[in-house]
Amino acid sequence: MRTSDALSRQGVARAARTIVPLVLFVLLPLVVAAAQWSDLSVRFDTYGLDFRGTLWEPAHAVLDGTSPYPHPG
Repeated sequence: MRTSDALSRQGVARAARTIVPLVLFVLLPLVVAAAQWSDLSVRFDTYGLDFRGTLWEPAHAVLDGTSPYPHPG
């Protein structure tokens, strides 16, 4: 084995030790979260799953001058 081969293998091993945790703990969770978000947005036809019922409609009620809360009776 030549010295340059050993150095290049050590460099590859060092790079792998640096990149593998980055991929496993940063990129992979981001990809999984993006896939889940995409699936939910297609399934429920919205991006903010609870945005419409908890913020959007009450805000419009306030802008219209009515109460955002349901009638107590």
